[in-house]
Amino acid sequence: MKEHFFFDVEIKNFYDHIALEGNSRILFSAPFGVGKTTFLKAIATEEKQKEHLNSTKYKFFHLNPVNYSISTNEDVLKSLKYDIIYSLIEKGIQFQQKDFVFSDIALAYVKKHPTEVLAPLFVYTGKTGKDVFELYKDLKKFTDKIEKLKSKANEDEGERLYEYLNMMKASDGLYEFDIYTDTITQILNRIKEEDKQENILVIDDLDRIDPEHIFRLLNVFSAHVNNKFGFDKVVFVCDLENIKSIYHHLYGEGTDFYGYMDKFYSDHIYNFDNGTVLKMWIENKIRELPNKNIFDQGDQECLFDILHYLIKNDFINFRAIEKVDTQKMVKDRTFFRHNNHSRFTSCAFLKICTILKYMVGDTEALLDLLHDIKSFHQVSIDKSIFDDSNRIVGFHKYYIVPILHVDAHNWRRDATFQAAYGALRVNYKLESSPSTVWAETDDPMNIANLQLEFWSRFITCVNRLDENRLL
Repeated sequence: MKEHFFFDVEIKNFYDHIALEGNSRILFSAPFGVGKTTFLKAIATEEKQKEHLNSTKYKFFHLNPVNYSISTNEDVLKSLKYDIIYSLIEKGIQFQQKDFVFSDIALAYVKKHPTEVLAPLFVYTGKTGKDVFELYKDLKKFTDKIEKLKSKANEDEGERLYEYLNMMKASDGLYEFDIYTDTITQILNRIKEEDKQENILVIDDLDRIDPEHIFRLLNVFSAHVNNKFGFDKVVFVCDLENIKSIYHHLYGEGTDFYGYMDKFYSDHIYNFDNGTVLKMWIENKIRELPNKNIFDQGDQECLFDILHYLIKNDFINFRAIEKVDTQKMVKDRTFFRHNNHSRFTSCAFLKICTILKYMVGDTEALLDLLHDIKSFHQVSIDKSIFDDSNRIVGFHKYYIVPILHVDAHNWRRDATFQAAYGALRVNYKLESSPSTVWAETDDPMNIANLQLEFWSRFITCVNRLDENRLL
């Protein structure tokens, strides 16, 4: 499998967003755990840029400022400078050495400090002997200073940057030296000119900064990162909903959050669409199965609905989903064990639960997760797992009923049975195909009841599978 395969569609979309005219500030928003850092590292690779852009158009510098919150505003800039220098060295950037002559440095110094140079000349005008010797000593100090400045100016760029890193490590505080900022800017400009690449600074995990300091640091970044260091574009990465909650908690619900945030993006907010990524992940995992008919299209749609709901409501993250080992899973008895005494193995619900079990670890962890979801759902009934009534009815007939009412049909082909949902009674008939069974009905169903009791019934079915040692 190609690395980052399931990100490919979204990668193309984000490259298009970066390329928008005048789009120098980009706000990239995605919830924690959906894979945004993995995604951003993927777009920085030469492989992906050549695949989607036919050339390596951008050079990315990825910084994480989580620990900046203990710093003053001035020190934040020093920390940024330190991390940028470190990133330049990590990337193996070739440094250059300049060759200034004495007269260049002297002229520049006189222009910048005319009083310091000319004052001694006026003091000693018309004097001779010892007074002239004193003038000579002052001029000698001046020439010595110019020689030191020439030596500093002729330093290799790398030597200068390493010197800054060492000073930062050795000092109790952080000190500003404009020559290092200038060196960073010169290097970035040279990269752009020589390599024909735009330099992009990615500032990640902004929403993980201490809430008491996050907006102070955001203001520092907004005011300095483009202009001070000369990056072509800056990408601010966060979960915008999380930032919004912090903002309203600190400043009140009536404050204009989006008015504050609009200085962090030039065009529009880029919301990372993990739904597209999730669908591609499911399709790719199905391709890895030795028998691709194990999961039909309906199973894939059902799995997407469940996983999307869990991610959206922070019950699992994309890292947990990526952990699923298809090769290990297909060896599980779930898919290949045929029990003559039970038809549980033909039920589609078992396939879905096996995927979930491998994501969270084991059956006990799955049940703990489901109980948490049930508690959440009881106070957030508006956050339904399905968008329309047809989806929840379909899930109920194909996944829930065959297991929930196994005692009533006992897996007999064409068995008919009745189930009660509140005051409503529904007649079912057990249908089957070579790969699965389901319960069919022509009776109307109580959608509100199905929504309300969804996770309770889900838990009951998982317990039933566990009792039969199928999970």
